[in-house]
Amino acid sequence: MDNSLHNVADLPFPERSAVESLLGHPLRDDQQLYIVALDSAVEPTATDRRQAWSELEEVLLESHQNVRDSGVSQEELERTIDQACDDVRYGK
Repeated sequence: MDNSLHNVADLPFPERSAVESLLGHPLRDDQQLYIVALDSAVEPTATDRRQAWSELEEVLLESHQNVRDSGVSQEELERTIDQACDDVRYGK
């Protein structure tokens, strides 16, 4: 992955004009332009998908067994998951 960061105010006119044309609107001098070149994603094969699904099922079965072994109630588990999601989403 290639990337670069540019201050819009520092861009020469031809480059700034080209970016504005691509974006479809003018840029402000106080903005920054972050450019990233990404490799194309490779479509997984049917075999890859089956393998990934199998691995996911194993993780889910193990997770369910761990919950059963822990003795945690369904309500307590859901509260714990909700709290963890809130911590990630809202930084609590």
